[in-house]
Amino acid sequence: MNLNTQRARVQQAEQALQAQVLTSATRWQQLKHCWRESWTPSRIVIAGLAAGFAIGRARPLRLASSGGLLNLLRALAPLLDTASATEPAASTPPNTQNEQS
Repeated sequence: MNLNTQRARVQQAEQALQAQVLTSATRWQQLKHCWRESWTPSRIVIAGLAAGFAIGRARPLRLASSGGLLNLLRALAPLLDTASATEPAASTPPNTQNEQS
């Protein structure tokens, strides 16, 4: 394959990619428009009630009552302490005084 053939193939691939990008962007805009139009206030309320019921039935406090959440917080506490301790040190400028011995 010579260089001109390869350039032509690359240009053809770039044009095909550009066409796909435009098609994807158009379809995404159509989906966003359709999605927003379909969410009427009554559907939002119904979805919220259904989600609340599903979350309530899943018993989310089971994790907290078994001690799993407490153990997770105990494990993450040192990490959070070191992160908060490094923030003030990074914001203070270094000492620029020249000391003579």
